[in-house]
Amino acid sequence: MTDYDGPERRQGYEELAQRLDDHADHIAARFSKWFRAGLVAFAVMALACGVALLGFAYALNEIQDQRREVCNTQNQRHDAVIRQFGIEQRRLIKQNPDQAARIRANTAANLRLINALAPKVDCEKRVQDPP
Repeated sequence: MTDYDGPERRQGYEELAQRLDDHADHIAARFSKWFRAGLVAFAVMALACGVALLGFAYALNEIQDQRREVCNTQNQRHDAVIRQFGIEQRRLIKQNPDQAARIRANTAANLRLINALAPKVDCEKRVQDPP
């Protein structure tokens, strides 16, 4: 190797360095394109998950409202039946004072049966409890 070969070889390296820089720029551009596409995909997935969570929260709230309404309706029916038994008991005792003890006993037994089959419940607790 002589001094004369040195500058030519360095010139060849400059061309090679330029080709490597061009190739690195090309790879960086491709990576940047895929990276942006990945970011967009993850953003879309995150947005879809957020919408799904909001939908789930809305559905859960609707279910709890429905459970609360059904519970309150059941409690109102329970109270109405108890009230009606009291009205009927008083009416029957007025009509048949001699059977008042039997009427009271029958009414008490019926009320125990109603409370056993369809008791009045705490609606807020029932709404929070799992089914």
